[in-house]
Amino acid sequence: MKNILVVDINGTAPTYNYYFVKGLLDEGFNVTVLGKNNKTFTAIHNQKIKYIGIFTGVKLLDYTLNWIKLFSLATRYQVIHIQWLPMLKFTSTELYLLIWLKKINSNIFYTVHNFFPHNSTNKKINNRYIRLYGLVDNLVVHADATTKKIKQYFKEKVTIKIEHGYFYSEFKDRIESKKKYDLIMLGNVLPYKGVEDAIEALAIINDFKIKMLIAGKCSVEYSLKLKQLIHERNLSQQITLHLGFISVENLIDTYLNSALSVMPYKEIEQSGVLYTSLGLNVPIVGYNTGGISETIQNDLNGYLVEKNDIQALADAIKFGLKNRNKWSNFIEKNSLDIWHKNAKILKEFYIK
Repeated sequence: MKNILVVDINGTAPTYNYYFVKGLLDEGFNVTVLGKNNKTFTAIHNQKIKYIGIFTGVKLLDYTLNWIKLFSLATRYQVIHIQWLPMLKFTSTELYLLIWLKKINSNIFYTVHNFFPHNSTNKKINNRYIRLYGLVDNLVVHADATTKKIKQYFKEKVTIKIEHGYFYSEFKDRIESKKKYDLIMLGNVLPYKGVEDAIEALAIINDFKIKMLIAGKCSVEYSLKLKQLIHERNLSQQITLHLGFISVENLIDTYLNSALSVMPYKEIEQSGVLYTSLGLNVPIVGYNTGGISETIQNDLNGYLVEKNDIQALADAIKFGLKNRNKWSNFIEKNSLDIWHKNAKILKEFYIK
């Protein structure tokens, strides 16, 4: 039995870690996560995964101590699979730590969730990530768009592609109710997600019966901009803004009470929102960008149009509201245990 150490020191993606690790456990691996167990997101699951780490409550101290712990444990595991190196946004230190770690255990994997951090235009930060991809021999990706970007810098680099599995599928049948919202946009509310385009599309449709919810964390500055746009387009009775943290329970219930997710992202490779929506049988309408275009099949599980074409987005929303049940049934019938499938793929590379 292979011992696998999954590394996410700051607990950046607890939901992803849960399903990723569960797939590996089902395949017979012995898996431990070095990182923070963010119970705000993991408590909902009956099956628990093993977390280790040192957490005093002082972030920088915790981060330092857990890197020391990683070095001390490195020889006990056949595979070290790193999910995130969050300090790369601030410093190159993790690159040097990674070089030292490779001297202790060379069998290191790194998941490239997005080639650069969401919406990053900072050259220093982006260059750190490029250097990271040159250092790691085993790069795991979810989208061909990510591999294409890696190949621009490292032509000979071989990537390991696994599909991104759905989130929360096990909860999709827990309530039956009339749909409260026709359209939803959940998750952090950020400009690159095309929120303004969604609002403009709803204004074009001009149907007061259509209700939309935009919910998630948002900066004060951007929230004021959105409120002003909603007011100018006379959509205050149709659009509800709920700006702030969304609990997992509320997130699931909101999806189950909604007809369509709207995702007119300007730039994206992967999005947890995408796989949460599909996991709960909610089809997606949005722009044909990045990894979204590899997951959504037009008139099957959603509909995508060309980026920045707001009229086409409006037409797709109207089309989607008419075909929502058909699309939802397709998602239901074609939901596979992708996480276990991924574990089988990774097994071939882990045991070399």
